[in-house]
Parts: sequence; C-alpha cells; structure tokens
Amino acid sequence: PRAVIDLLGVEQSICISRTKDDYPLMRCGTVDDNCGGIIDFGLCSGYNQECQLNRCRCRRLAERTDVAFKRWQCGLYSDGCDGILDLGNCTAYAQASCVDHVCVEDNPAATKW
Repeated sequence: PRAVIDLLGVEQSICISRTKDDYPLMRCGTVDDNCGGIIDFGLCSGYNQECQLNRCRCRRLAERTDVAFKRWQCGLYSDGCDGILDLGNCTAYAQASCVDHVCVEDNPAATKW
C-alpha cells in the first residue's frame, strides 16, 4: 500500500497507481504501476528501433542502398529511427515529378499533340 487512512476507526490501506506522467523518460515497453497493474508505453515508432529498458534504441539507420529502396528514385522516407532518409529529387529528368518514390514525366510524349 502507498497510503494508510483511518476511516471510522478502521485502518484501510489504499493504493494510488502510478501513470505514464510519473515516468517522463520511458518511451516503450511496460512497467508496474505499484498497485498490481501495468503501464503500457507501447512500441517504438521507428521500424529499425527496439525497446531496451523502456527506451527506444536504434538498431541501425536505413540507407539508400538497402534492398527495400532498390527501385526508389526520389522522395523522403523514414530512416527507421525517427529521422529522414533523403532519396533525392528528379533533377536528372527534364520536367519530372516524384510520385510514390519514382520519377514520372510531367508531360509524357504519348500525351503531346
């Protein structure tokens, strides 16, 4: 019990459970709330992060050469650790836009009259 009160001559123990606000540095995982319950901080936000001692740690940053980005030509994407991986833009192409991480001509020849 975290507190004891005397109510009408009978001693009662009460428990005031802890909350996430009591642990400002914890970002993931679970901890005991000191009353038999659990406080769940959830998972780490980055896909390359893991939870160690209730803190999110980066396993490794994603790189442009990773297989997952093999066909990607442009745009921004998460580096897996709450940062940004810049895949570049479409400056190598004349009048092209980045659509779903691929450079696409703004005026393809087939639509020109």
